[in-house]
Amino acid sequence: LDCSIDEQSPGKDLIPIYISLAQTYADNKQYGKAVEYYNKEKECRVEDYGQICRTWLNIAECQELDGKSYDDVSMCYMKAFECARKANHYKLQVHVLKSLVEVQKYYKQKTHLKQTERKLDNIKTKYDVGSDEELSEEERDSQRSDDVDNLSISELSES
Repeated sequence: LDCSIDEQSPGKDLIPIYISLAQTYADNKQYGKAVEYYNKEKECRVEDYGQICRTWLNIAECQELDGKSYDDVSMCYMKAFECARKANHYKLQVHVLKSLVEVQKYYKQKTHLKQTERKLDNIKTKYDVGSDEELSEEERDSQRSDDVDNLSISELSES
């Protein structure tokens, strides 16, 4: 990383390094450092909303494992959803919302849970995404590999 930075390598060349460091820190249960490197990865991505979404999902997972608050974790999922929406990636939107549903169940967020489940059903119906068409294992694994506006749970039902 230091050599690449010293050589002023372009951001796209730093992405695999940041991902590797983030994964290593996450594997070592140093979630704060993992999030730091996922954020650096995110900064290097330019309008690649599908990948930015996957990075937000990785950040959300680290936040969950680190015992962060519901607000912190759900904010990551909301940003992930917004990126999946910008990417017009319906399967990814479904994946994000299903993950958010599980988080809301865990944190006992009944009102938010109902809103998210409605949004999930709407997307599945509108874009004809069935259970058999969800993200493949390979697509989920690629999660490991620009700043969006804040999106609140109440805005989820409007988007």
